[in-house]
Amino acid sequence: MKKPKGFVLYAEQWDAVSDLSMTERGQVLTLLYQRIVGENVVLTDETISATARMAFKFIVARIESDHEKYLETTKQNRERKRRFDAKQKLTHDSQILSNASNARIRIESESETESESESNQNQNENQNQNQSSSQAAEGNSDVSEFGSAAWQRNFIAFFNRCVEGSNIPCIRTLTPKRIELLRRLREAIKANPGQMRTTEIVFKQAARSDFLNGRGRKNKFQATFDWLIQIENYIHVMEGNYP
Repeated sequence: MKKPKGFVLYAEQWDAVSDLSMTERGQVLTLLYQRIVGENVVLTDETISATARMAFKFIVARIESDHEKYLETTKQNRERKRRFDAKQKLTHDSQILSNASNARIRIESESETESESESNQNQNENQNQNQSSSQAAEGNSDVSEFGSAAWQRNFIAFFNRCVEGSNIPCIRTLTPKRIELLRRLREAIKANPGQMRTTEIVFKQAARSDFLNGRGRKNKFQATFDWLIQIENYIHVMEGNYP
């Protein structure tokens, strides 16, 4: 057990030293200080009288009792702090798990909603001869219509609406290179209808991505239309690789 670094004198101890001479009282006080600073205390007739020795032992017993209580209190305080910190960490970890669970449920819900929207949209496209911009963008019309002025206008409006409010730049024209990339992308989607999501879902997913909008912690990359319509990049976005 560690030794105390100080001691307290109490009024009740006066009875033990009141009958001592000034010399004896000095002996008691000197030995108390020697004990506190770690010096070797030898209780001999040369260092202290018999009556002063009794007073010294009485005071030392109280000092040791006080020190034991102090150590016990300190131990209890450390244990209370440890339990408090553990509880705080558990609460923090539980909140993180709860947030992650809520985020997963939200994403799944959005995915189900998007799937339902996609199914309804495909049904409407088959029944409607006058395609809207979003129907034209989904590519349910024949790929030969990709170069028509009407289709291009519809698709440009469709894409800009999908990324509205994000940092992904809008487009104003479709170059031959862009049309060719869109043709390849549509053919890939048609060839894998059960695996590939529609352009509307993927474009809107990109618009919600912090990473693709230049809000990454380390990389300030910002996606563009030309980047998104490349099949490899399109699939990475579709699979959720850019949160």
